[in-house]
Amino acid sequence: PFDFTRASGATRVNKDGLIEVVGSDEPRIDFSNDANGALLLEPSRTNYCTLSEDIDTWTSIEVTTEKNFLSPDGTLNAVKITDNSENSSHRVLIATTTPSSGDFTYSVFLKKGTMTNAALNVFSGATEGRAFIDLENVTISTEIGLNSKIENYGNDWYRCSISGTFGISSTNIYLYMGNNTAPYVGNGDFLYMFGAQLEQGSYATSYIPTSGASVTRVADSASQTPVSGIIGQTEGSVYVEVNISNTTSKTILALDSGSASNFIILDTTSSLSPKILVRQSSGSFPAIITGTTMSYGVNKIAFCYKSGDYA
Repeated sequence: PFDFTRASGATRVNKDGLIEVVGSDEPRIDFSNDANGALLLEPSRTNYCTLSEDIDTWTSIEVTTEKNFLSPDGTLNAVKITDNSENSSHRVLIATTTPSSGDFTYSVFLKKGTMTNAALNVFSGATEGRAFIDLENVTISTEIGLNSKIENYGNDWYRCSISGTFGISSTNIYLYMGNNTAPYVGNGDFLYMFGAQLEQGSYATSYIPTSGASVTRVADSASQTPVSGIIGQTEGSVYVEVNISNTTSKTILALDSGSASNFIILDTTSSLSPKILVRQSSGSFPAIITGTTMSYGVNKIAFCYKSGDYA
């Protein structure tokens, strides 16, 4: 029943668990966190890592890279990274350029081989951040004040990410082999890497493929203009089921009459409490903040209203 727009292609996880590109204005029913599928709605983001599909062309230091291994999108475009026998830091890196400073998130898909540890590293001027990854025990930890996350994409693939605030537009992103960024004597160990992404924001969004230039995924928009009488009565109920993935304040649902005089808005605060705003005929609209704290994952929220009362 919704009108959906998005003026660009985008990716989703399909029923087979594979990352799949869908065309412009096509809704994304995503199965990454829901066996029944859920509509994926995201803000606009740009992947500033210009060679996310060609990690074998990144700068290699004391490692060799080889493409044509099965990746999370079901094709042979993952890269095998193998350390050499030097006592050194074994790594790959790429230089990126972003339009401004601010909050950024670096993410990449990793799969263990004979090497089960790796480190993500971001270096931006005097600002640096690292995340240490254990692909055997599926853990990730950070240092230098960054947030980190590890997500299971099936077939031993994990999407690992770190987020933080970086001060300049020239940023190098790295993948180090081993349990930190320190030198070690290599032994021909290897792991697999796919789909690097550097985006402006405090959390990772769906993968945006690049092959030589940065790419922008335009924001998703889903809206409905209902027939007269469905919404706009003097009382009613609103129900929403939503998957919460981060603590950024956001609008979950907004209903209005086409103006700022009559609306119902369901927000979430940065502490994950539902916040409801109701306005009728330009009257006041104090925020209704419940004592409930939502959690990451699927939350179900119902709100009932009538003149002078709500629940």
